[in-house]
Amino acid sequence: MGNIPFSLYISLAYLEGISVLFFLFVFLKVHWSKKELIIFSGAYAISTFLLRKLPISFGIHSLILVCLVSGFLTYYYKTKLSSAVFGLILVFSIIIITEIISAFLISKLFLLNYNTILGEPLWWFLSGLPHVVIIIILSMLIRKFGR
Repeated sequence: MGNIPFSLYISLAYLEGISVLFFLFVFLKVHWSKKELIIFSGAYAISTFLLRKLPISFGIHSLILVCLVSGFLTYYYKTKLSSAVFGLILVFSIIIITEIISAFLISKLFLLNYNTILGEPLWWFLSGLPHVVIIIILSMLIRKFGR
């Protein structure tokens, strides 16, 4: 996270939470409300912030987040644990791929190195937005055409 301001981090994490949870709700075919999406996205954002502050190896926080969110979905929405874990692995894979591609494209289009993209708050935020949009579009397609 480096020198990313808390408000900017929470903003992107909240948007990511909306996209991830929307994807999972659609993928797992659970009944949900907009209020639940808003509240749980806030909890997701705070959880990701707190997990990234822990002194653990990179990537472990994502595994912990998969466990927390899949446990929550299984408990609260009575989904199958295996389906929740699969949905989270799928959506996190999409996030990883789109973050790599967007950072690469931003670096080539604006002639920036990766340290600038990851270290400058505005570039970091902008490189994180594409995966949010792609996941929401994918979720809407799944909702419309089924999985």
